[in-house]
This record gives sequence, C-alpha cells and structure tokens, in this order.
Amino acid sequence: MAEVTRDEMKTQSEKKDNLTEYNKVKGDNFDQQKSLNKKQQQRCNDCQDTGNKMFRTDCKKFYNLLMLTNTKENSQTKQEIENFWKEIYGEKA
Repeated sequence: MAEVTRDEMKTQSEKKDNLTEYNKVKGDNFDQQKSLNKKQQQRCNDCQDTGNKMFRTDCKKFYNLLMLTNTKENSQTKQEIENFWKEIYGEKA
C-alpha cells in the first residue's frame, strides 16, 4: 500500500476546496443568467401583448407604427445606395 504524505493530503484538500468554490461561482452565474433570461422574455411578452392589443383595436395605427420602425432600421443614405449599385453594374451606372 502506498503511503500518502501530509503534503499530498493538503494538496488534495486544496483541489477539493477550489473545485467547490468554482462550482459555487458557476451556480451563481447560472442563477443570474436565468433571471436575466426571464426578464428579457417578460419584456418580449409585454411588447407582443401590446402589439396584439393595438392590432385588435386599430389595425391602421399598428401597420403605420410597424412601417415606421422598419424604415428607421433600414434607412440608408443616397451615397450608400449609389455605391451598392455601382459595385453591381460598374461605374457607368
């Protein structure tokens, strides 16, 4: 039978302590991430509920708001559009 020295036992104990600490931190981060996901899901649900209610009550207002948000996201300058088409058709366009 191999004898275990005091130093080896201390090293093993330190490894166990480090692993326990790592798992504790990992668990805390998991809980934080889980709560953030719940908050984000709640915000999405609230936004969806608001859109559904607006669609039921006033479709025209809903579609106008939808068009405004989409055009703001996709708005490009005239120069960007011209560069895009120049790359496709060449400088003559």
